[in-house]
Parts: sequence; structure tokens; C-alpha cells
Amino acid sequence: MSEWVLLALGGLNVLLLLGLWRRSTAAPDAQSAQNAQDLRAAEQTAWQQQQFAAVLAQTYRLERALRTEISQSGVQGGKKETKKTTRMIRNVTPKHLVERKKRRK
Repeated sequence: MSEWVLLALGGLNVLLLLGLWRRSTAAPDAQSAQNAQDLRAAEQTAWQQQQFAAVLAQTYRLERALRTEISQSGVQGGKKETKKTTRMIRNVTPKHLVERKKRRK
């Protein structure tokens, strides 16, 4: 009778060890999935930052070109229109992108 009890306890011990081994092998899969998700989020953030920098650089180039045109133009009406366009670009584009970036965080 005691042999059967020892055999049953041994079998239970083996089953528990198999369960623990299986759980430990499943944990790295969950961890690697989390790492992959973190990597995708980091790549997306980097891409957004690159796009923001590109748009900002383009806006500054356009603003510089408009300022040059204003300084070279002698027509007062053209100056007013160009200044209006410059103000619009300066006030709308960067703030819009900054707000969009803040919303994503």
C-alpha cells in the first residue's frame, strides 16, 4: 500500500514539475511579444519625430524665401500679402504639429 502512495506522490511531483517547466517556457514568448510591441512604438515615435523635423525645416525654408522676396520686392501690396502668408505659415504649421504630437503621448 505504501508503495502505491509513493508512486502516486512521485507521479504528482512529475506533473507539477512539467507544469512549472511549461509555464517558464511560455514566459519568454510573452516577454518577446512585449519587446516587439515596445520596439514598434519606439520606431513609430522616431518616424514621427523625423517627420516633424522635416516639416519644420521646410517651413523655415519657406519663411526664409518669403522674407527674401519681401526684402527684394518694392511693391507695397505684395509685401502685405507675403507678410500675411508668412504669419499664417508661422502661426499655423508648427503649433498644429506640436499639438498633434502631444495628443499621441
